[in-house]
Amino acid sequence: MRKFPVLNNYREKDDFRRPKDIPWRMIAPHENQAKLNHGQSLEELAKRGGLCDWEILAVLEDRKYKINEEAVTKLNKLIVEFCQKEWGDTFNDRVEAAKNFLIEGVKDKPTPEEK
Repeated sequence: MRKFPVLNNYREKDDFRRPKDIPWRMIAPHENQAKLNHGQSLEELAKRGGLCDWEILAVLEDRKYKINEEAVTKLNKLIVEFCQKEWGDTFNDRVEAAKNFLIEGVKDKPTPEEK
């Protein structure tokens, strides 16, 4: 699946909630808004590293962008809704597999206090 990159927010570099990318098919229908907001095509923006969360959210909502502290949460919700539509019943299976992978992976790593 082709993906569009999400830039790290310069103020919250270690925010684990921020997605690294979104499905290209999710943002592609909003190409005109990306051009209005940034003067570049999605292709050009992706080559330059993508957009930050609030810029992507504005493009997806077909509006000008502004700093939005809740953008990560809202963007993650939109990604889940998009993937549920795209993948249907297999989406929940994929989420469970990802949760299990993350939980198992975290169990093996020491906490900062244990180091």
